[in-house]
Formats: sequence, structure tokens, C-alpha cells
Amino acid sequence: MAFSAIEYNVAGRVATVTLKRPQRLDAFTFTMRRELMEAFDLPMKVSEQLPSWPDNP
Repeated sequence: MAFSAIEYNVAGRVATVTLKRPQRLDAFTFTMRRELMEAFDLPMKVSEQLPSWPDNP
């Protein structure tokens, strides 16, 4: 599934969610909220979901 405001990667049984808005210091948006809810509902067999933030510009 493609997301515009977050990046969702799965490696083994660990999913990493990265917010993709570094120009605004990853300020949370309604789009991010919707995409996070969709990502957490994906039918993947993961045991951990880790939030991640990219380095500030």
C-alpha cells in the first residue's frame, strides 16, 4: 500500500513507521493519522511496530 505522509516498511516480523514531514519537524497531520490507522490495520504478520523519525534538515 502506498502512503504519502508516512513510510511503512516490514523486515521479518518488525514493521517500522517513519513520518515523512521533516520540513515541518514531523508535525502531525490528519493525513498522517489516517495513514497510520490504515497501516496498523494491514494484514501483516508482525510482532512489533516501531515509530521512527528522519533526521531534521
